[in-house]
Amino acid sequence: MKLALTKLAICVATGCLVPALSHATDKPWKPDGPVTLILGYGAGGGHYALSQVLQERMSQELGQPLIVMPKPGAGGLIATEFVANAKPDGRTITWSGPGVLTIWPLLKPISYDPLRLTPVNLMVQMGYMLVTQPDNKDLNTVKDVIEASKVRDVTYSSVGIGTSNSMTGHLLNAMAPSQLREIGYKGGGPALMSTMGGETTLGFGDTATHELISAGRLKAIATTTKNRESRFPDVPTIAETVPGYEVTNWLGVIAPPDTPKAIVDRYQEIFSKLFSEPDIVEKVKQLGMTPSVGTAAEFTDLIKSETVMWSKLIKEQNIKVQ
Repeated sequence: MKLALTKLAICVATGCLVPALSHATDKPWKPDGPVTLILGYGAGGGHYALSQVLQERMSQELGQPLIVMPKPGAGGLIATEFVANAKPDGRTITWSGPGVLTIWPLLKPISYDPLRLTPVNLMVQMGYMLVTQPDNKDLNTVKDVIEASKVRDVTYSSVGIGTSNSMTGHLLNAMAPSQLREIGYKGGGPALMSTMGGETTLGFGDTATHELISAGRLKAIATTTKNRESRFPDVPTIAETVPGYEVTNWLGVIAPPDTPKAIVDRYQEIFSKLFSEPDIVEKVKQLGMTPSVGTAAEFTDLIKSETVMWSKLIKEQNIKVQ
């Protein structure tokens, strides 16, 4: 017994117990004040709708209020630039799509390096619906759209060049080939309003389109996803007419450059937990989104692979920012 006590005393004196003791007192990162979620688009689109589903539960998990702050404009660039210049203390985050992470950097000089931003995890994936006015009797199928664009001016609304919403039309032009002409707007709401009002012939609407279709305010022609949307099983995919066509939009969580791993790990833990809760999963699915939470490494790989894909299309279609 005396020998054992002596060894223990020596061990304590030399610090051999320190790792075990410090591990026992380690606690997950917690913000020391309110967290601000910066959104690249205003109310009326999928970004904002998702924030309303998650805001209360995120506040509970963080132990601090979550403030939702839309900073719309430039296809999400303004919001991303804000986060790119924020302190890496975990109190400023955003969720971003392909545009600001994989497309805009290929089109023009921007003030931030997307490779220095900190990917946290993917959250959701979703498709676009190709829509037109309900009283448009000439355009009922993807084939109708392709053929019409070859003989007259057929426009489609987008939230601006540099977004995946914009690229849906360019990809169809490349693969069909069609000759759709893009008209950009500042946000999903104004873009859809232009299509509903006949200012543009077509729109590639995000999840906000679903309710408008169900209400009879827009007519669905096709979906951009690989498989048909479960909510609209009678609406075909574009790929059924143009084999290989697929555009899947997504949203993933991004933190400022140099955000510590402990903060990234805590956010990933929170999002994994929230997207496993049945109530949240059901609400997210009602938005037309599919939960798809992964790791930071998987999100990083997705960003890299889509950058390659869009780079090829931009070169082939000679897409430029006016």
